Amino acid sequence: MTLNIFPWRSLKTKVTLFTLAIFVISIWTLAFYVSRMLREDMQRLLGEQQFSTVSLVAAEINEGLELRVKALEEVARSIDQSLLGSPSALQQMLDKLPIFVDLFNAGVVAVTLDGTAVADAPMVSNRRGTNYFNNAATYSALKEGRTVIGRPVVGRVLHEPLFNINTPIRDADGKVIGALFGVINLAKPNFLDRIGKYRYGRTGGYLLIAPQHRLIVTATDKTRIMQPLPAPGINPQIDRYVHGYEGYAVYVNAVGVEILNSVKAIPAARWYLAVNLPSAEAFAPIQDMQRRIVLATIILTLLAGALTWWMLRRQLAPMLAAAKTLAALQNASQPPQLLPIARQDEIGDLIGGFNRLLGTLRQREEALERERQEQWRTILRTAMDGFWVADMQGRLLEVNEAYCRMSGYSAQELSLMRITDLESKEATEETAAHMRQIVLKGEDRFETRHHRKDGSVYDVEVSVQYRPVNGGRFVAFLQDITERKRAEQKLKHSQQKLRELSKAANEAVEAERRRTARELHDELGQLLTALKMDMESLRSALPPNQPDLAKRAQVIDAILDTTIAATRRIAADLRPLMLDDLGLAAALDWLTHNFSRRTGIATDLIIDDTVAKVAEPIASALYRITQESLTNVAKYAQATATEIRLERDGDWVELSVRDDGRGIEAADQDKRGTYGLLGIRERVTLLGGEVAITGEPGLGSEIRVRIPLAAAETPQMIAGPAIS
Repeated sequence: MTLNIFPWRSLKTKVTLFTLAIFVISIWTLAFYVSRMLREDMQRLLGEQQFSTVSLVAAEINEGLELRVKALEEVARSIDQSLLGSPSALQQMLDKLPIFVDLFNAGVVAVTLDGTAVADAPMVSNRRGTNYFNNAATYSALKEGRTVIGRPVVGRVLHEPLFNINTPIRDADGKVIGALFGVINLAKPNFLDRIGKYRYGRTGGYLLIAPQHRLIVTATDKTRIMQPLPAPGINPQIDRYVHGYEGYAVYVNAVGVEILNSVKAIPAARWYLAVNLPSAEAFAPIQDMQRRIVLATIILTLLAGALTWWMLRRQLAPMLAAAKTLAALQNASQPPQLLPIARQDEIGDLIGGFNRLLGTLRQREEALERERQEQWRTILRTAMDGFWVADMQGRLLEVNEAYCRMSGYSAQELSLMRITDLESKEATEETAAHMRQIVLKGEDRFETRHHRKDGSVYDVEVSVQYRPVNGGRFVAFLQDITERKRAEQKLKHSQQKLRELSKAANEAVEAERRRTARELHDELGQLLTALKMDMESLRSALPPNQPDLAKRAQVIDAILDTTIAATRRIAADLRPLMLDDLGLAAALDWLTHNFSRRTGIATDLIIDDTVAKVAEPIASALYRITQESLTNVAKYAQATATEIRLERDGDWVELSVRDDGRGIEAADQDKRGTYGLLGIRERVTLLGGEVAITGEPGLGSEIRVRIPLAAAETPQMIAGPAIS
């Protein structure tokens, strides 16, 4: 019996031996570890050196600011009430202090308690007389009595970047009577020039920052002067510095460059000084070493990989040959063939199992294809809609019996035809362009017209898909919609008749209302007026000793007044006579006035001069639409104010009714029972106009109506007075 512990023919044994290449992983791990530790040590050393440098520069800047603050305070103490009240004397005093003035390259300015400049040195045009009370730092010196270093800004007089140092001027009692401030122009030579002149390293630089304003005061890079810091939350490290952190850190700045950055505070101004050095320069030695380590690691990795590749290629050659055979069979039209077995090892067993699976799949695929073809033929044979398959040239390759019945052609005749032979609506070029669009979109659904064999034309609805197989195929289902089209035409005709009937009914109703209102006003109104006059005569003729009769006469007189008022109201509700006598503007004015008086809702009526009077039937329609809109406002809107606008827009008259109520929702417009809105739409449609009803919850609603002036019986517009 032979005991074979290491079966050399086994693929597992061969691959296991080559897993000794694990040393590659060890080399890479060691390389990354060494690189990381070197970078951390270098970062700590460079950060500490950088922080020392920025601390020294920050101390110099702080001393410079403190020197200027002390100088300002010393000069301010020498200014009393009388000197501040004499601008010429104060000017002479400042001119005699050149050393003091030289501390501020843009000069020194003295202001009174109201912030007005009374003296400056050196003198600058337009600076004396300027009021600086709105300057935050000057305001603090005047109102709070403390020395303040102001926010860097672009000066109103000098129009250059600057900042000022403000200190109060006090009288003998310590009361603030004015302020003295020195101005440092960042665009001219100043004590901060060290920041702008010198770089840190080859590409690094300094930035002087006012964190309380998130603003760069000055910088080595001149383009960043007076630029804001990123907004809070964008760069956490900058936010950390703004909140008072001092030290160094490595982070990515606003322009996407990783930098080594150190920050030191400047207490005199509550600013801080930052120094930046790109990591590419700071860690250049480490990066060179990393590159050498990576290069060595890559060489060892490539060597190990080449050896592993050579071994695996030799051992896996049968599997690679099988894969190539499968790739060739995939692109070929013939069915896949069984793969050859070169060696009796694990790969040979795998290929043999694949061959058995391939035979089973081939049998199942043949059975599925037979079943699919049978189902396809059954669907096409029993389908109620027409069906065809066409190629990219429009030739009909396959049609079903339903389309043969629909077109009157036989399947053999259709197989010799193209889409353009059947198409009636589109020209040949249009059909070709339509087919190209379907190829781009992948599918389409449209209506067209086809020829029958007997020469008649019928309407069809086509649903088509493009399939990129066999050079491109169009698969289409077609439905004969001739009867549906006829039904649609009949429906449109019926709707038109109904609209004409509705229009005639509206005109008849308006005419009847006009006649009834006129009779109520002229005939019944005159009779009631005469009766009231007779009643007045009767009351005056009653003997004074008949108080009962006088009281009954008074009651009858009151009833007559009520009857007259009711008659007028009924006549106005039917149709206000002023609409016919005075025009639309007067009628709308009367309507809105009564609406506001009755409901308490403020109403603003604005009418363009050119549409104060408009001819019928537009006038009646606009009046009724306004009346119905105000009714809806009173019933549903819960509004406190309404605005009505009547304007002219070219050849159209436009009416809008807007309220500030709860706002109509889209679902409310289509609810059953909303006959008011339906009536508005119908009136506008009858006149060939447009209507839009919009609303937003809590912000109110608007009904906007547009009617063409051509709908008027009299085309010209009659100008009238504007009402607002």
